[in-house]
Amino acid sequence: MNPSCEMIVYAIFIFSFIAHILSRDEHYMDDYDKYQGIADEGRTRGMFGTIYNSDGTYSFWYNLIDTNPIWTL
Repeated sequence: MNPSCEMIVYAIFIFSFIAHILSRDEHYMDDYDKYQGIADEGRTRGMFGTIYNSDGTYSFWYNLIDTNPIWTL
């Protein structure tokens, strides 16, 4: 691969990663979660993208239907 193309790919990756981090709220929910309705009712995401209910219990159904492309890698 051409070195200049490789640098462009790395720059795009770093920019998209930083943009994703900045778009999250205090519960680690991003704009995609808010659009899909997952961020409602006080739900939070864990460090690895696991969705928890407002009382801290594991949310089976919301983890089952989660289609967020950032967290489902």
